Formats: sequence, C-alpha cells, structure tokens
Amino acid sequence: MYSTSAQRQNARAATSLERCYGGVGVAAHVPPHKAQQLQMVQDQMQLRKPISYANISIKKVAPNKTARGKVVFVHGQPCSGKTFAMDYLESCGWVPVDGDEPAYSKNTEEARNFMKCIQSLIDEARDKPVDPAVRKLHENHLKNLCKTANKHADAGKNVAISFFTPRVWNRDLIRECVPDVVFIRLDVAMDALVDRNFARMERATHAMGMTMEEAWAYDDPEQNEMRKIYGEKYNVTEYKRMWREQYYAPYDEYAPHEASYGHAFDNTTYSIEGIKTIRKILGITSPLVYKPQHLQDIQTNRYANVNMEAWG
Repeated sequence: MYSTSAQRQNARAATSLERCYGGVGVAAHVPPHKAQQLQMVQDQMQLRKPISYANISIKKVAPNKTARGKVVFVHGQPCSGKTFAMDYLESCGWVPVDGDEPAYSKNTEEARNFMKCIQSLIDEARDKPVDPAVRKLHENHLKNLCKTANKHADAGKNVAISFFTPRVWNRDLIRECVPDVVFIRLDVAMDALVDRNFARMERATHAMGMTMEEAWAYDDPEQNEMRKIYGEKYNVTEYKRMWREQYYAPYDEYAPHEASYGHAFDNTTYSIEGIKTIRKILGITSPLVYKPQHLQDIQTNRYANVNMEAWG
C-alpha cells in the first residue's frame, strides 16, 4: 500500500496519534500542541498518495510545422521581362532571388566569373567549346540560387527566381535541387527584344555614368573584338545587329518531361496582361496593384552598381 519507508513511517505516526486522541476527525480532543503535528502528518500522506490518471483526458498537440512556400523560376531571353516579373512578385510579398546578383558584386573575381558563365551559355548555344571549369562555375551558380530559394521556401515564404536558362540541362539541374519548382518562360518577338534591350542599355550605361559611345569604346577583350566586327565608331544599327547576332542565342523549347511544370506565354507587348497571366499561373488572388515605372526604376538602379572592373 505504501511504496516508501517515509510513507509507512508517516502512516504509523498518524495512526498512533489518532488512537491516542479518539480517532480521525476528533480534532476537538487533540491538544493544541499535538493538533498541528497530526495535521502535518495527514497532509504529507495526502500529498504522497498515488495519483490516478484514469479519468484525465490528455489532448495530443501536433507539432507546428510551417507549410513550404511556392518557388517559381521566371526565365527567358535577355530583356524579355524576367527581372520585371520578379520585382512585381516581390511587391506581392514574394522573396526575390536575382540570378544576375553577382554582376553587382564588389568582389571583382566573383563578378568576372559570373560574366564567364553568361558567355558560356551563349557559346554553348552556338556550338562553341565551353571550358569545363566555367561550366562548373555555372552549375554552382544555379545550385546557389536554388539553395537560397529552398531556405526561404522552407520558412514558409513564396520565392521568385529570375535568370537566363536557355538549355534543358539548366532547368533539369534546378529541378533536381528544387523538386517543386514551377518554370515560367517569357517569349518575346526578336525585333521587340532588340529594341527593348537597346532602350534598357541606354538607361544602364547612363546609370553607370557613361554614354553609349563611351561604352562602345570600352577597353576589354570582348568589346575590342566586337568593334572589329561591327565598326570602331558607335552606330545604333550596328549595335543592335551585334546583340541580335552575338547575344541572342537559340533558346531550348521545353522538353516533354518539362510539360507538367513548364509554362510559357507571349510577353511581346510587355503589358499588364503578362502580369495577369503570371498571377493566374501562380494562383495569386490578392488585389492587383501595377506600377510599371516604379518596377522599371528598381532595375535601372541596379545597373548603377554593376562592377565595371569585371568587364576589363
């Protein structure tokens, strides 16, 4: 009945006191100096009585696990509206992951390696040889973008990545790292791409403190080679032709295995309709607030931070 020696000892003491003074409950017969002792022993016995949980209902509480956020990868040719879409999604509460971020790095080596990655994509699309070391740099860059996206998504945040991914293997690597990613490709007619890019490059060079003529004359190996092909003196027509021929490389269509998670639409008009399409694909139901000039200014301000040493 009593599991410890202390309990047995208390029981014997209480019984002795009760017998001496006429049984339990006859406190009137207990002298004052013994009543306190009896009460203390009985209290200890009450506290040490085994507790029964038979009638106690214990509610199990499930661990509070945060639901994973969505991850979208917006891609397309240069100036197709990728970054604009990412900035728009940021205004809707999504976390932006800008694939061009290394271009703004103060670490010249990091920025220069990024430029090599971009050039390797163009070279590969034109069936030119690609340095395996540069290919590895590019793979690591994609993996780092995915690592950042997964970190935010695991914390319950929706994430929008923006980058140029023209090859199927680019997207397959991303899908390996982020199995629930959704791709949205922005398609734009070539003439519109070239014209849009020209306007963007004018804004960019101005933000970097240069004129288009100064940018054309910039002394770096690649630009020196371009002047040999398209003329030593800056010319708008030749500048656009350079971009069309040298930088707008072929873009892989979605492979059959990408059909379930790869989306695409025509964004040639660069209008609010494109934003509406993105919202529909991602299931965004919040009120539509669209401020295109503000979003364009965000990107223009980024150009001011381009590390120009990386081009040299």
